[in-house]
Amino acid sequence: IGEGEMVLLLGESGCGKSTLLRAMLGLVPHFHGGELSVRVVSEGLDTRTHRPSAMAERVGLVFQDPESQLVMRRVDHEVAFGLENLGCPPHEIAARTEHALLAAGAGHLASRDTGTLSGVEQQRVAIASVLAMGQRTLLLDEPTSQLDPATAEELLGLVHRLNRDRGITV
Repeated sequence: IGEGEMVLLLGESGCGKSTLLRAMLGLVPHFHGGELSVRVVSEGLDTRTHRPSAMAERVGLVFQDPESQLVMRRVDHEVAFGLENLGCPPHEIAARTEHALLAAGAGHLASRDTGTLSGVEQQRVAIASVLAMGQRTLLLDEPTSQLDPATAEELLGLVHRLNRDRGITV
């Protein structure tokens, strides 16, 4: 997949789509286990020789159920969490968090409790977390599976804009 491309991966339930996305982030085999019989390269890094922590600086994953990846109680703290883990200087975190929330169309959610967010709001916050960390590749695992058609269309519009306007690989 070339830089700045948008690719859709289709397949039946259980065929390995989520596993492939996790392999692209280095979670397979380093975290989930398993054995790779192929070479997986994401953002120029071979996942066999680079740990997920190295991959996380370049590739972001939004799970099928984004609620399961939210760990902080407040939205702005959630978006800042990844930056803190990457050792971002504290004076940069607030600005990068605000910028990412605005880019994901979630600026109005900054002070909200993550437990009160709708499905599409959770997706936007998870995407903002990726944008804040500056990752150039965004992996989305069935991003519209829990959304109604109108909301799904809205989310896909956001993803298309990020791809077109920011050159994010999706």
